Amino acid sequence: MIENDQALAGFGHFYICEGKQMEEISLYYVCWFIINVFGFGLMGLDKQKARKHQWRISEKMLWLTIIIGGSIGSYLGMKLFHHKTKHLSFKLGVPIFIVLHVALAILLSVS
Repeated sequence: MIENDQALAGFGHFYICEGKQMEEISLYYVCWFIINVFGFGLMGLDKQKARKHQWRISEKMLWLTIIIGGSIGSYLGMKLFHHKTKHLSFKLGVPIFIVLHVALAILLSVS
């Protein structure tokens, strides 16, 4: 926490008002949130395209999104849209990446 009269800018950090104090949010967490929203949206969009027999989003793109941090959003999208839930690689792989990403977030918050 920082006081209101302290500097409000810093490389890689954002500050959010919370009463009289400011909470620091690492740029890492902001990016992590954005990539998860993106992963969620990709799953929904690919499911919609599959239903309409349109050009699809490649599995490489889905996996890239999962690997770089979008595992939680992609998993929620899988469950909500019932998409890729029969593919063993997604059923097993996405939860593994969730564990890895959460562990990384914990390690970053401790250091």
